[in-house]
Amino acid sequence: MSDAFFASLPRFDTETVVPPNGRQMRILLGQEVEDEPVPDLPLSDMMDDTPALEDVQVDAAAPVEEAVPDQGEIDLSEVEALIASLSDTIARTENDAHAQAVRLVRSIADRLFPELSDLFLAEEIGRHLPGLIPAAAQGVEVHASPALCERLQEVIGRNEALASRCTFVPAESLGQSDACVSWKTGGLTFDFDGLLKACLARLDTMQATMDE
Repeated sequence: MSDAFFASLPRFDTETVVPPNGRQMRILLGQEVEDEPVPDLPLSDMMDDTPALEDVQVDAAAPVEEAVPDQGEIDLSEVEALIASLSDTIARTENDAHAQAVRLVRSIADRLFPELSDLFLAEEIGRHLPGLIPAAAQGVEVHASPALCERLQEVIGRNEALASRCTFVPAESLGQSDACVSWKTGGLTFDFDGLLKACLARLDTMQATMDE
């Protein structure tokens, strides 16, 4: 085979490929994206994709979106309603507590007042009686139930000046907590049952006022 034939073939021992420039090298390394070729379109095709101004229609009846209120704003009406509800609840609680206290006091008074009167009534009458009877009064009569009359005689007997002027008269018609003291120019009555009723009536009046 002649040398002329081999001379016409490409050589592999020499650089026959044109080296890529900088942009081609960046594309090969993935550092830059190759631009896609833009197809050449006829001017008529480009005009068809753009709507004409007269073809654009505005729907006047289309609803207009209303402004949505800020969710961060506080509804004061709900806060005011909550405060009013709490005020009513507190008022009802206070009324219930007061009514319960009145019932408790009434129950205690109904149970303990008679017992206290039996224990201390004679002592109380004997303590206050010297200041209630005029010093010049003579012939003082003390009327009380038999049991109370006996205790009064014992208590008043400790005061010699008063005991010498008093006469004790048992009276079955009087209540266990009642005592009547009289002299020629006046007299007085110890009505502890009436005092208890007055106290309980006062409690009932206070309860009625709270209910209103």
